[in-house]
Amino acid sequence: MKRLTAKQKDIIKLVKIQKSEEFTERMLTELLVAIGGEALKDKIMRYLDVNEMIMECYIPAFSSAFTHADIKGLINFYEGHLGQKLVRVNPTIQKVSQEAGMEYASKVMMRINESSGQEAEGRDILRQAQQDD
Repeated sequence: MKRLTAKQKDIIKLVKIQKSEEFTERMLTELLVAIGGEALKDKIMRYLDVNEMIMECYIPAFSSAFTHADIKGLINFYEGHLGQKLVRVNPTIQKVSQEAGMEYASKVMMRINESSGQEAEGRDILRQAQQDD
């Protein structure tokens, strides 16, 4: 295994401070349950390696988007009071905004149905969208 650079080590630190791997694992779990139920989720989650996920997904993404100085600045932010608050409340913000988005989409579909007179088509589209979650 090759040695990590200082920047890569700091990216790992940032990902852990942000709890990004927990968020990704939670989203993946919800997606797998929606697609194939608990059995599929359980099967795939047995093979999920969080450290491997960080190395293969997060390090390249953060490396290409931020300089090492940027990463250090983000670490300072997330170690501070406001950054820690963001980490605590972010799951709630994500859930509330997702629910609000679905409600808004429902309203848009009703407007489409009213204006086009194609209620059955709109209900089918909305039903499919809700099943995809």
